Amino acid sequence: MRCDDAWTYSPSTYVESFVKDLGLVAAYCGCEKAALINCLCSSSPVKLAFAYECIGNCHGFRVFDSEPLDLTEDEVKQRYGG
Repeated sequence: MRCDDAWTYSPSTYVESFVKDLGLVAAYCGCEKAALINCLCSSSPVKLAFAYECIGNCHGFRVFDSEPLDLTEDEVKQRYGG
């Protein structure tokens, strides 16, 4: 799904769709919700990979972005400023 060019709020205020289901994701993967959150907040690539793998296995990997935008440098500057 592509967002409209004129977002109502700052991009940092949007929450990923899977966040509300982290308890479900953790149960699906056999871990505690707090442990999954710690992995998502970790600077360890291994822990991050585990967390995103759990989310993908539970919700499907298309939840991340099945249609990413390919933008030129000028398009990025125009869209996001800079």
